[in-house]
Amino acid sequence: MVVHGGKDRMISFPNGEALAEMLGGTEGGITIRFEPEMAHVFPVERRKEFNQWIEEIVRKGEDLNQRER
Repeated sequence: MVVHGGKDRMISFPNGEALAEMLGGTEGGITIRFEPEMAHVFPVERRKEFNQWIEEIVRKGEDLNQRER
């Protein structure tokens, strides 16, 4: 998962876009969460929402694992 805030002043937004692209983007299975109104530490500022994103990815992985058995 690539997570990046549009108001991040520590790491500019184009770096988040470049990272997502280098990892293969959504076509490569990467979950991308660009949040235009958030800054650098929004996983801390919006912990509940961020944790839900992580749980969603874990569930997808578990579902894939079950299908492969």
